[in-house]
Amino acid sequence: MTDSTVLTDSNALNDRLQAIRHRLEQCPTATKRNALGQALLDWLNETILPTLDAPAPGAPPLALQGLLIADIGTPDHRPPAIGAWPHWLNEKSGLLPTLAASASCSLPIPSFLIPLLPTRTGGLPLWRGACHAVCLAMIALCTAFAASAWSNQRLVERVTSDLATYRQTPNDPIHTKRAALHTLEQDRTELRHYLQLGTPFHLGWGLYRGVILLPVIDQAITSYRPSAPLPTTVTLDSLSLFDSGKTTLKPDVERELVKALFLIQSNRNKRVLIAGHTDRSGTASANLKLSDARARAVRDWFVAMSDLPETQFVIQGYGDSRPIASNADAAGRARNRRVEITLVPDTPAR
Repeated sequence: MTDSTVLTDSNALNDRLQAIRHRLEQCPTATKRNALGQALLDWLNETILPTLDAPAPGAPPLALQGLLIADIGTPDHRPPAIGAWPHWLNEKSGLLPTLAASASCSLPIPSFLIPLLPTRTGGLPLWRGACHAVCLAMIALCTAFAASAWSNQRLVERVTSDLATYRQTPNDPIHTKRAALHTLEQDRTELRHYLQLGTPFHLGWGLYRGVILLPVIDQAITSYRPSAPLPTTVTLDSLSLFDSGKTTLKPDVERELVKALFLIQSNRNKRVLIAGHTDRSGTASANLKLSDARARAVRDWFVAMSDLPETQFVIQGYGDSRPIASNADAAGRARNRRVEITLVPDTPAR
């Protein structure tokens, strides 16, 4: 016989005992067990219920919160301990109950859990289950809300960082600016995807701010203006580099040559043609030697001021054979005295 219930007064206990007695009467196959069960119920009616209704003078009131009745046998083949009910049964019948010992007999619940069972009721099981469900739902809701807040914060930080990187990147070198622009375009594609297909769950719960970021990204991308392409030929005035009739660079020529060096270093995949030109003052052979020597001096300065190999440069002296202005006046002759630096691809374009 096994039964458990939670009780708060003697009336509830009495009703429950009557229900158990009725169940025992419906099981005639276990006569011995039923007789013991009926005797146990008689003991409860005679001993426990009066104590609940009228406790003994000076005794603390008995607050019965729960009842468990179980036939558990006698472990280890030991006789049962003489407790309140066996003592009562002995007085009534002169007999002690002898429960069959069985090694396989066990409690309805693990024995180590019995001390952990609650001594007070917290409400009806259905109500407690509803409270637990509500608590679990609130925990899940708070977790989802916190995850959404974290994901949205990460999204805003990433897009804001990409915007700042794009705005702070100068147009030169051009490939760096284009890389920052490409990252910004990827951010715009992602936000437009969310706008068209809906906000994903991990960014939802009313915290999504991509709608605010999208116009800012569009404005930044629309305002992009690629820098003008760098010239492939740089012309330097020979008078700013050399004294008249000389082939040695002036001491303060760095300002004139550093711009050309930057152009060369930005196009390492191209060879560099350095061509010297003169006006028609003097003989053609002297002008040819002078233009070649000046082109060589410029080449040597580039090699000395950088890590560029000498094989990347080609020098050529043209003398006075390729004028760009008339040699009849001083202004024209000044334009013809020049050094041209031209970038030439290693392989011809297909």
